[in-house]
Amino acid sequence: MADTEIITYHGWGFDAECWQKLQSLFADSIKWKNFDRGYFNDPESPSFSEGSNNKVAVVHSFGLHLCEEDVLQKADLLVIMSGFLHFHPKAAQFRRRSKLVLSEMINQFEQKPEKVLKTFYRNVFHPQKTFDLPNEEMDHSLLLEDLKLLDRSEISLPVLKNTARICIFQGADDAIVPKEKGRGLFNQFGDQAQYFEIKKAGHALPIAHAPRCREILEPMITSNFND
Repeated sequence: MADTEIITYHGWGFDAECWQKLQSLFADSIKWKNFDRGYFNDPESPSFSEGSNNKVAVVHSFGLHLCEEDVLQKADLLVIMSGFLHFHPKAAQFRRRSKLVLSEMINQFEQKPEKVLKTFYRNVFHPQKTFDLPNEEMDHSLLLEDLKLLDRSEISLPVLKNTARICIFQGADDAIVPKEKGRGLFNQFGDQAQYFEIKKAGHALPIAHAPRCREILEPMITSNFND
């Protein structure tokens, strides 16, 4: 893995620091570049180096929608953690309910952003009972902008299928993206993808379950480039 380069993309309400635990478990020889949307820190938009042969994109949740298409096209391996092509369910009755909940969240965020973010984190870290909120000052307007984008953003499946191999991670007890959605995403890729469902895990996979993610991901990277 000496010539491996990884670019990560965090989801809504997080920043590049969400990858610290996972990154610390990998060898220093792997080059990590962490995208940061700018919710709490200065924004960063990394790209793959020209001389890098083993390119891996790792996205968490809404991070799949924040990932630049150029990165997706160049990646040899795409790792999707708790991700989705579109946030709302396709079935009409469930879609209406999902849209209503998100609409209420948007309205509440405009009035009490800290309260909304705290509730969101509680759901993200479920089934865990404890979690930490970011200490930095938040960019309310950007968070609100992306919360509204979540309502309509949709990833084109053909764009993802251009990636050589795909690995999907899903928490069995995810309160944000149900495991059925993760399984449905996997089923659309066929032999191109592998699926790993982590027991007793929620939505915060790279933070709360970093050792298990590393255990799965490291051989995936090795086999991807040594086959």
